[in-house]
Amino acid sequence: MLDHWTEDWGWGPVVDQCFTLLSMILGVTFGEVIVRLVFGFQSLSKTLFEPKKKSKLKVIRKNLWLCMADKNGQIWKVSLMSVITVFICFRLKGGELDLAFLYTFCGIWFILRYQRCFDSSFESIEILEENRSMVATVLAANSWFSFYEKLLHSESEGQNLFSKFTEYIKDTNERCLEQSMDLQMQLVDSFNKLIILLPRNCEVEIKEDEGIFTSSFQLHNNKKTQKVYWIYKESSDEEAFFNGVGRLKQSDRCEKLFVMLDFPHVLKSVLGPGEKKGFDTQPEARRRNLKKFRKVIKGFIEAQYRQHRNDVLFLDFPGRPNRNYRLSHYVRAEFMRHQEQQTYASSSSASDSDV
Repeated sequence: MLDHWTEDWGWGPVVDQCFTLLSMILGVTFGEVIVRLVFGFQSLSKTLFEPKKKSKLKVIRKNLWLCMADKNGQIWKVSLMSVITVFICFRLKGGELDLAFLYTFCGIWFILRYQRCFDSSFESIEILEENRSMVATVLAANSWFSFYEKLLHSESEGQNLFSKFTEYIKDTNERCLEQSMDLQMQLVDSFNKLIILLPRNCEVEIKEDEGIFTSSFQLHNNKKTQKVYWIYKESSDEEAFFNGVGRLKQSDRCEKLFVMLDFPHVLKSVLGPGEKKGFDTQPEARRRNLKKFRKVIKGFIEAQYRQHRNDVLFLDFPGRPNRNYRLSHYVRAEFMRHQEQQTYASSSSASDSDV
């Protein structure tokens, strides 16, 4: 077939050198087609035995489509490559292809792809995001196994995140009393809960403009770091600070509330504002994902750290610019709500004991 190329055009050496490379490319192509078909048959075998009312023909078509196409019209690309590959193999003479290279690269590529050596969690999240699927389960699992699981786990000495936070508040109060012996009030209060922030637009910055001040102290637990923040316990003191009324002195003399806050930035990366993400025009889909995210994290806590099921709170609040209050307002309101619940529970138990 290629005799007129090698003789008339003088491309003989070039064509000979290309056969080895061509064999490699064809091997990779065959390996990709085979591994996709194997995945398709595995999925098909599971689907056919499920008690569904759909016709088997539709199930077979759907699985064939899914095994050949992930996104970006891959089914047409794979089909075109397969046709070209078969055409080349049919037209070339058997001796012109290096079959050893073809079989070797076909096997290597099949093993690598079948073992999912090239899979990426970022690509999976991107695919789910493009399809507007419920990505919350993936995001919650990522947040849990990479951060929250280790943060909530007790260390070998028996200490955990919340006991360390209690010790820090105790030491801070002692320092305040040493420096301010004339004061008859406690300047430092604490909310010993891990508050996971869930803004409705999946975007928030923990900063002073939001009434959240960062403490110089950080909690370390199982090689994970949790920042400690504080807010003004009274909203009037916060307003006085931001209005510049005795800004420096007022800050030192007002009662503070120390808290532990965390915002999973993976929510912003996938569900946050942005035209490409598409959730700005689908707020209901974003709301469902946030609800699912909370449910999955709660499920992990119930399953592994049930003793902390009341120590982790989820704070839902409007995102900017759809809110008129600083973030500290919602944290303070959550603290007051929790205090009221404790007071009510204490009074109820006291009345029951009197009876």
